[in-house]
This record gives sequence, structure tokens and C-alpha cells, in this order.
Amino acid sequence: MKYPLAVLALLAVSAPMRADSVSSPYGPLYYPSGATVTSISNNAFPYSEPGVWGLYYSFADGTGQTYAPGDDGDVGYIDFSTPITSITFDYTWDNTSPFDVTFYNLNHAPFETFSDSATSGTETFTFDTSVTELQWIGQDASWGEGGITSLSYTLDGPVATPEPGSLLLTVLGLAFVGVAFAWRVCIRAKP
Repeated sequence: MKYPLAVLALLAVSAPMRADSVSSPYGPLYYPSGATVTSISNNAFPYSEPGVWGLYYSFADGTGQTYAPGDDGDVGYIDFSTPITSITFDYTWDNTSPFDVTFYNLNHAPFETFSDSATSGTETFTFDTSVTELQWIGQDASWGEGGITSLSYTLDGPVATPEPGSLLLTVLGLAFVGVAFAWRVCIRAKP
């Protein structure tokens, strides 16, 4: 009896993690794991026609939206509150048309696009410029459901500087080590 339970426990632990999603009349609306859903609505912006479902979410350094414009396929946007210099994301897509991700710089101008016909994958990018936004869409938005399912990135911010208290403790610690070393040398030097 213990052996079958151990096998079931191993299978449960090794099962792949599923992406976070919310159901809509047009299928699941995906969002990155760990993001917080802030609202779900019909007739969602940027579309104002009936039958467009929108999922809005936030995460530590930005916000995002996933739209299901009727039967036309899913699209989405992710805006970063602080620019990024690199990103790794997982995606899922249930159509044979390519899944496209376009990256935008500080001037909101597109400068790089990733395109793949795979139904899922992991992609990593490093940029020479700061990125503030990405947009994803199935090419022609043709009857597909999917989106960005996980996200990790490097912020393009200033290097953190230590607090004055930390600097003081470091200096005092180094001074103590120096005094202890000098004292030890002086004791050994005495005849």
C-alpha cells in the first residue's frame, strides 16, 4: 500500500505547474504567475464593442491586460513602472498562427519583435536599450487563446547604495579588525 501512495505523491510533486488564468465566454484569459488580478470586465478598453472581455492585473513592477476580443483571439500588454534591461517569459498559444511579442522603448516606439509558431515556450532577451512595455498577439489574432504565463526581468535602475548606518558599521568593523591585528603584532614583537 505504501508503494502506490509514494508513486502518487511523486507524480503530484513532478506535475507541471499550470498557468494562472480566468475563464471568459471565449476561453481562458492568461496572466503571469504571481500577478494579482485587479478586475475583469466585458466591453473592455481598448476595444469598446460588445463581447470583448478584459482581464487586468498588477505585479511588483507594473501592470498588464489580457483581452479576448470575441472569437478573434487573445491579445495583451504589459507595462513596466521601471524600465527593464532583460526579460524571460513563458507563453502558451493554442493556434498554429505565430505568437508575436513586440518590445517598446522609453519613447514607446517598437524596436524588437519575437515570433514563434510553437504552442508554448520560454524565451529570454537582453536589450541594449531600456524597455517599458511589451505587447503580445497571435498573428492576425486568428481564433487563438493564450498569453504570457510567467515573467522574470532585470530592472534598469540605479545600483543600490548602502545606508549610512551600514557604512558606519562596516568602517567600525574594519577599524576593530585593524586595531586587533596591530595589537597582536605588537604583543608578538615584545621580547
